[in-house]
Amino acid sequence: MRTITYGEIANEAGIAPTGIGSQLGHIRDVICIPRGLPWLSVIGVRKNTRRPGDAFLPEGVSIEVDEELIWRGMVLQVFAYEWQPVEFE
Repeated sequence: MRTITYGEIANEAGIAPTGIGSQLGHIRDVICIPRGLPWLSVIGVRKNTRRPGDAFLPEGVSIEVDEELIWRGMVLQVFAYEWQPVEFE
């Protein structure tokens, strides 16, 4: 159970790390949110800070609480979830 850098994700997927945020946003918005799953995208982090990029929340979402605390809680949800294969229609 650990976070993974954007570069590691890109390397495993065989794609360039530039723009990986849009792919992670797709996973969050199209796969996780509609199915009520924890946002798997939150375990993707920057190499230098080990924190997510500025756009880990969906566009237009703002919160009144410290985003670091929200992110940490979301990471814990990903690790605690009993993952099963996600079925696609």
